[in-house]
Amino acid sequence: MLRHAAVLFVVLFSSISILGICKGVDIADFRNQPLGEAPPFQKPDKNALVEASAQLRKSLKPLDALLSESKSGVDWRAYLDWSALEAQADAGQKLDTSVLLKLYRRFNANENGLEMYQFVTVRRALAAAIEVAVAATNDQAAETYTKRFQKLSGLVSKAAKEKTPKSLDGVGPLLARLVESRQAPGLVTKIRSAVDRPNLYMSVDESLLSSAVDRVVDRTSPVNEVVLGTPVRGTGHTSGTVFLDFLPSSQRAVTQLSFQATNLANTRSTKGPVTVCSEGLTELSAQKRIYIDDERVWADPTIASASTQTRLTGIGIKSRFGKNFIRRVASKKVSQLKPKIEAISERRAQERVRREFESETAEAIGQASQDYEHKFRRPLKAR
Repeated sequence: MLRHAAVLFVVLFSSISILGICKGVDIADFRNQPLGEAPPFQKPDKNALVEASAQLRKSLKPLDALLSESKSGVDWRAYLDWSALEAQADAGQKLDTSVLLKLYRRFNANENGLEMYQFVTVRRALAAAIEVAVAATNDQAAETYTKRFQKLSGLVSKAAKEKTPKSLDGVGPLLARLVESRQAPGLVTKIRSAVDRPNLYMSVDESLLSSAVDRVVDRTSPVNEVVLGTPVRGTGHTSGTVFLDFLPSSQRAVTQLSFQATNLANTRSTKGPVTVCSEGLTELSAQKRIYIDDERVWADPTIASASTQTRLTGIGIKSRFGKNFIRRVASKKVSQLKPKIEAISERRAQERVRREFESETAEAIGQASQDYEHKFRRPLKAR
């Protein structure tokens, strides 16, 4: 049904990215309402150390997979001190700051390859583990926190006055350190709501994508079913279109892939001496909405519908006696069963088109989602 469905998602991935709608306070608000006094320093508990260790363990998985497939994987593991990495990943509340610092320096060195996101992810997890370990065990952690807050307060005040991107350069790293050391979560949220802004906006004309997706459906297929215990044979001709629509949304990119068609079936059903010839007209439709935002690509389940009308085109009687009587009885029976037969046909057609539409779009949506994460978001996050 949808041989070109994959084209849709390739084009979507390469052409559209809608990054978060701005909400909350504005940076200029801090001009009249400065940060004030620093929230009290909170020493991270044991659970915070366990979480940092678990996050480090999770970050090692993509890198482990990469090194397992690389010819230089053994050398990389030796350079990175892989056994020490695994030990810290399993250390839980017993994280060793000195070991973490040594490991971090190796990941932060000027070596080719360390810019790959698999390495960057581990480096960031190490930095976070160092921050929470220092905050939990170092006597000077509270003093470090106070200095960071004072620096952050100055940068925010300056940014509120100047209102330029350049004035925000130092804010992000300081907020990251506060998050990693589990400090001032409310303040971090407030500042981020003021400084977070979309970093990419693109506009794509609907006709560009439609030209790659829209197509005509025209096919003939056999009918071979059993309805109310009677075999039904014949042929069905389906004609219609697959097309793409853009739907209005202020929060994300929304497209709808639709299928509209008519199936005309000519069938014969035989039971005993009676053969019934009929014509069925079924209106078919299926829709699937596809969403893209700054986090992911996903889709709603397929919605399908079918509406069937049948018409008796003839009754054949294979009997030497009583043909007229048998025909009258058969004609009356067909009229009585007509609503039930149409209802059965509608349900089957609806489920069939829903299942086919879902099956033929699922792989393309899954691939688009994977590509969006691995080829677009991860490289951006690793920078």
